[in-house]
Amino acid sequence: MVAIAVGAVGVLGLGTAVGLVVGKRLKTGSWSVPTGDDLVRIDRSDDGGPPRVIYLHRGPITLTGGDDDAPRRVSSVVASAGRHVHGDDGDHHAAKPVSATSGGRVVKLRGYRGTSKSWSLLTRCVERLFSPFDIRVTDVEPPAGTSYVMAVVGGRPKDVGHPVRVGGLAPFNGDVVPSAVVFAFADELRNNTRATCEVIGMEVAHAFGLDHAYACPDVMTYLQGCGKKAFRDLDSQCGESKPRACHGGAATQNSYRHLMELLGPRKPPEPAAARSPASD
Repeated sequence: MVAIAVGAVGVLGLGTAVGLVVGKRLKTGSWSVPTGDDLVRIDRSDDGGPPRVIYLHRGPITLTGGDDDAPRRVSSVVASAGRHVHGDDGDHHAAKPVSATSGGRVVKLRGYRGTSKSWSLLTRCVERLFSPFDIRVTDVEPPAGTSYVMAVVGGRPKDVGHPVRVGGLAPFNGDVVPSAVVFAFADELRNNTRATCEVIGMEVAHAFGLDHAYACPDVMTYLQGCGKKAFRDLDSQCGESKPRACHGGAATQNSYRHLMELLGPRKPPEPAAARSPASD
């Protein structure tokens, strides 16, 4: 079962909300945790290996609802928008399953509306987040045949039909979601570079099987007051505003080790080939 991770860390005074993303940062530098549904289940699992590319999509984009297929611009988040079912007991994993194949909706997003300088800083920030791991971050669409996860940057949750103000959304099933399309709603985040970067990190990691962590310094957390987030080598409980069991019933998760086992360590750059001396 794939769940749609809904995200947000932040945004006091904007009445925002929900799950898979880091919300907005206030002028004071503080963060707040929004409330709302976290996961919407859809059917999809992966039999192959993880993608080796994170593609940050900056421009306008048209997406169709269905099983995730980033190159074809098909998104399970779009398919499931508006079908959220609230759990009665506060369990963020209590949503009923939704089949992405029942999608077919078409939505359009305007893309990232920050400056070119901000985009460059954002790209470098995401690169730093994932720098320990063997995966490449790019804002140039990979060539045909490349396996990648696409982070659509810009717009607001209403653009994909989501009824709640959130910082981001992503498919989730506790495993790798193949060819996933995740969202970081930069307009909702006021194009704050740090907030948008950490939302992208959280959403992409959800598509790689990571749950929310109840650990303040981790990218996967809603907790605040710890400065910049990273994927920490820390066994932590899962949870949003309070601890809970992790997806699948595990007592803890370790975001750093999960990604390291899945992706492996960053490979050193290959040395430039020695140039042969020019012939006379």
